[in-house]
Amino acid sequence: MKSKLKNKDGISLISMIIIGVIIVVVVYILILLLKDGIKVLSKAQTARKQTKSNQIIEQVDLILVNYNAEIAMQQKRNIPFEDYLKTSKENGDIENYWYSENLVIVKYKNNYVILLKNKDSYSNKGLVYIENDEYANLAVKNYEKSIDPQSKEKIKIEDKNTYIISGSVRADCYDYNIENNQNVTIAIVEKVEINNKNIDKPAIKIGYNSSLKLYIYEETTISSLYNGLEEIKYDQVRESGGYAGINLPETSTLNIYGNKTLRVYGGPAGKGGTYTEQDITLGSGGGGAGAGIGGNGGSGGKADEKKSNQGGNGENCGDVKLTESVELYVYGGAGASGGDSTTEGAGAGGGYPAAGIGGGRSWRPEVLQN
Repeated sequence: MKSKLKNKDGISLISMIIIGVIIVVVVYILILLLKDGIKVLSKAQTARKQTKSNQIIEQVDLILVNYNAEIAMQQKRNIPFEDYLKTSKENGDIENYWYSENLVIVKYKNNYVILLKNKDSYSNKGLVYIENDEYANLAVKNYEKSIDPQSKEKIKIEDKNTYIISGSVRADCYDYNIENNQNVTIAIVEKVEINNKNIDKPAIKIGYNSSLKLYIYEETTISSLYNGLEEIKYDQVRESGGYAGINLPETSTLNIYGNKTLRVYGGPAGKGGTYTEQDITLGSGGGGAGAGIGGNGGSGGKADEKKSNQGGNGENCGDVKLTESVELYVYGGAGASGGDSTTEGAGAGGGYPAAGIGGGRSWRPEVLQN
């Protein structure tokens, strides 16, 4: 009787072990299948989004092709583009449009497309995020103001607005300062350089808890290499830290879309000062360099009659996301040497170089879809 019970218990234990192993294997296989399924679903969603984007671009391209064909057949330009857009809207080819002499925004399938005038024709620059129809109208009006050579009006960057930047935009029109708690879109549609010449701040400054959607549809350079009118010289004695090319604080987000090249330059570090008995404050440390995208450099340690104080910390970087179709080159500001030693004392330390993208904490990229 005892022998039978032991045998029965032994079989039960082995059975339980086998069942346990089978369950573990099945769960593992299910996890793998689930992961693969999520990847496939994600790829399918991405493909659908890309297909939809392509359909929107192709539809607007078709309108441009048909318009140019009708003009060619009549052998004269007697069809105003605005009238053609009106007809396209009535026929249901587009949902809406906002027209000016130099810029048109077309709405199709609840998306917005930029058409930029070049001489006698319009070119399709691509999709852009716009909050709603009201802001589409504002985007066109602001663009016309920004390229008016007779105007001296500065246009303030405001929440929920979209700003179109071309080579015709006045250099003094925007200060590219996005205030705290704002969501802004900027679309670059011609080759431009945005820099901090004549201004004491980064070329583009993003406030706390804010976001910038930046569309790059032509080669663009963003640079914080200036200090007033002049470009900052390498190894220049300076206590203040260098500015980031795009100043992105820890609590904010930068999303980069488009299909062209973007280059961003942070400001260089300052060289350490040289101690003298006549003015020991000259022995202050050099400020740190600014990141290409991310934090401004920290200030150098200030020397006074009693001691040399610790320098300020550089800023942390917020979240950066970009599409694979954007070619991105980001350069942190260069480091600088320490101050010169003399018989009166040693020179102060120079500022550290900066990361291309980053700040006090590490940066992890995330890929976006156009």
